[in-house]
Amino acid sequence: MPEPTSHWEPFAQSRWPCLRGVVAGLLFLLALTANGMTPEEITAKGRPATVFISIEAESAAGSPLRPSGTGFVINSSGYVLTSKHLLPTNTKDAPRIRGALQSRFGTLEEMELIATDPNFDFALLRFSNTATERKSVTIGNPWLMQVTAPLQALGFPLNLEFGAKTGTLVGTGGPGGTWVTDIALNAGDSGGPVFDRDGKVVAMVVSALPQAEGIKFALPITFSSYLLKVVGLERLASFPANSEVLRYAVSNTRESTFGLTPTSGEYTFEVRAREGYRITQADLSRKSDSRLSDVDLKVVDDGQRVLLKYRLTSGPAYDQFRGWLEGEVVTQQRPK
Repeated sequence: MPEPTSHWEPFAQSRWPCLRGVVAGLLFLLALTANGMTPEEITAKGRPATVFISIEAESAAGSPLRPSGTGFVINSSGYVLTSKHLLPTNTKDAPRIRGALQSRFGTLEEMELIATDPNFDFALLRFSNTATERKSVTIGNPWLMQVTAPLQALGFPLNLEFGAKTGTLVGTGGPGGTWVTDIALNAGDSGGPVFDRDGKVVAMVVSALPQAEGIKFALPITFSSYLLKVVGLERLASFPANSEVLRYAVSNTRESTFGLTPTSGEYTFEVRAREGYRITQADLSRKSDSRLSDVDLKVVDDGQRVLLKYRLTSGPAYDQFRGWLEGEVVTQQRPK
């Protein structure tokens, strides 16, 4: 009796290259999905919600002020997050704020200031015309981001039209709780959205160091929770279920010494998790500091504590310089 596979073998041999091609194609599609969206896809998704912001004001001395920057729509009712430092202070009247979607040369619409964050460089605006539905960004989870993760910013740099720029997350230890990124940002990009590879906003552009090539800063979108709660929009944030952002003030000053040389000392600040919760992430937001060094911030004891260690240096009394730290330890906490 002939073997039952005698007629199958030629068929299998003729079809195997085709099957291999199908498998290879599926693996390629899976790789694309694992790598997230392309920069072009992120731009196409985010540009309709990116806002060119134009501000007109008159200083107390009578000189015209014309700052501009970027913002992004966070819900269909037209609420917009931007950078607080774009808004002039000490002006004769309230600044006139207008915004154009997608393009610097688009139609400028009137906007109003809703609130500013007392601790971070966030401002919440809203288009005055609330009858029009707006396309909004999707807010992501910055606590999941790792150093070297790809990022992409959208904005209106200098006096130029819309631009998209890519880079990476260089570090999370910038001043004021900011992230450090190598995205090529410029004046005018402030207030713009920073996307992760899934096309979700995880941070907002805030500033750059003009004297330091390649050092740019962005604020994790988590820190906007104060403003989101003001208008009941905290549900927009896709953070882990039931998570909370809790802040703890830290303040210390090393007084001048009576010796002839500067002295330094190590300081420790401890935060304990809320009862029934576990700390999953911690950052130091520095509002003001001087002669601060050796900063070490760790989540320890399986999320039950955060331990902050740092060093302050002060000079002798005749030099009149002191070391100090004013800021907050910002934690993300989840129920156990």
